[in-house]
Amino acid sequence: MLVALNEAFDKSAIDKLIFLNGLARQSLSFSGDGVLQFSKLIASGLAEFQPLTIKFPNPFYEVFLTDKGRLLVEAWLSGQKDKLEKAMSS
Repeated sequence: MLVALNEAFDKSAIDKLIFLNGLARQSLSFSGDGVLQFSKLIASGLAEFQPLTIKFPNPFYEVFLTDKGRLLVEAWLSGQKDKLEKAMSS
């Protein structure tokens, strides 16, 4: 399983998936350049971002896992191959 994930995502992306999984939504905000750190996950549909209403002095965004991203992390942490295959195919 680790080999399959390492082929799909680099270590940094996997670390970010686990990090986002541990956060409650809206518990941490990012500037625009902070959102770019999650661009691979956003492009792959594992994470999303949305602007927060606070825009002073610069806009901030929340970044969070999609359902697919949460399924992938849960499957990876459980170590169950069938869950991982299901999460990767959804």
